[in-house]
Formats: sequence, structure tokens, C-alpha cells
Amino acid sequence: MKKGEITLMVLADFSKAFDTICFKSTIEKFYKLGFSTTFLKWLLSYLSGRSQFVQIDDKSSSHKPIHFGIPQGSILGPLIFNLYVADLNDVISSHINCYQYADDTTLYNHCKVADLTTGETSMNKTLTKLSNWSQGSNLALNPTKTKCMLFTTSQMSTYHSLSSRPLQLAVEEK
Repeated sequence: MKKGEITLMVLADFSKAFDTICFKSTIEKFYKLGFSTTFLKWLLSYLSGRSQFVQIDDKSSSHKPIHFGIPQGSILGPLIFNLYVADLNDVISSHINCYQYADDTTLYNHCKVADLTTGETSMNKTLTKLSNWSQGSNLALNPTKTKCMLFTTSQMSTYHSLSSRPLQLAVEEK
């Protein structure tokens, strides 16, 4: 950050990101990315045919088929998720930087202190676009876990919102 500039950062959180993605939507997005039919068939077989059950002590529920979600804890899980959300960059404003890994999405922009209002307006518009995109992608932004951080050499206050709910200004984020 250059002297006289501030950095406004938003750490976006998607609720249950890996669990809410529809298999059909995943295949459609991978098709649009140009993956072969052979790969798409393999991907569908990788994602589908899974089931879940609950076990407490020696009691188990019946197995139920899973129609949504990307397997977590696998090497492929984050890669599949990254490709699934690749079109997110199409909705991010050109002067907002976006970094993603799996379900962690960080947006930030730099501006001069005198241009803070313009920077905030731009970030809020981008958050609205992000919220609309996430709804269309079977993902839900979590306003209570999405954080806003302001990096500057002087103390300032600012306000940002997501779905009309104020974002908490984080002093630190782990």
C-alpha cells in the first residue's frame, strides 16, 4: 500500500459451500468450460452414487442418496469447487481484485483516502453482484461470517452491508 492509500478488503464466506452445489449445475458449468464428454461422464460418476447415514452408538439410520455436494477432504474437492466458481470473476468489477481458493473468496481494492467513498461504493456494488451470482450458483453468502477490513495508516470508520445486513468490521481475522 502506497502512502496516502487505503486498502478495503472483504473476506466472503459461503454457507455450506461444498454441500449445496447441485451435480447438474456442476456438469453444466464444466461443459461451458470446454471439458470433454468423457470427462463429464467421469465427473458425474465421481459426484453421484454416494449416500449418507447417521450412526449413534450401535444404531444406524437407513442410507439416503446424496444429490448435492462436492466430496470434502479429497484432493479433487477444492479443484472441482474452484472450477465451479470460475465464472465469478465475470461479475467482479475490473478494479476490484479477487482471490479464491475453494470456498475462501477475498475481494480488495486500493484507493486514495480522498477517494474512499468511491472505493466503498464500488465494493458495495461488487458485493451486490456477488450476492446475485451466488444465488444463481446455488451458493449462499453468509453475512454474519463475511468480514470487512480496512488497512490504512490512520484510524477511520466505514460501513458495508450484504443483503441489507451490516458487515462486521474485523480488527483481526484468523
